[in-house]
Amino acid sequence: LAAARAAGGLEVWLLTTSDIPWYPGVRRLFRSVPVDRVAPIYRSCDLILKLSLVEGMFGPPLEMFHCGGTAVVYDVSGHDEYIVNGRNALVVPMHDEAGVASALRRLAGDADLMASLQRGALETAAAWPSWETSSAEFALAVQALQDSPAYTREQIIRTEASPIQAK
Repeated sequence: LAAARAAGGLEVWLLTTSDIPWYPGVRRLFRSVPVDRVAPIYRSCDLILKLSLVEGMFGPPLEMFHCGGTAVVYDVSGHDEYIVNGRNALVVPMHDEAGVASALRRLAGDADLMASLQRGALETAAAWPSWETSSAEFALAVQALQDSPAYTREQIIRTEASPIQAK
């Protein structure tokens, strides 16, 4: 939020799981929003600012992509699963708040760049597998593991020095 304030002149909304009643510099505050109410909020915004330091599946930017927006993110591990700097979002080195403010000012002042990133984000979202497709792929992977030969503890310990070769 400090980086967004440093960019100046932006309308900042905050979506949080925290039960805070107010936050300085925030125009709208959304607290403890049920998951089915997040998309309408995202659709009301141009971009999501997601400055995670640690991520598993970096979901909120992809959710924003599905809603027609783009993102400014840190180069957190996992961002490169689907985020391409300059194609569907802007990626800033971790802890570079001046870089974040600069990226936000750049987007606020360049409607063509914003529109281009939003188009790239929608293309990325459209290419992302559906729940049905990814669930079916996951089920096949689990079945393949289940059908593969079992290894005893002794076999695994014996082969620790050399990885088990896939057949």
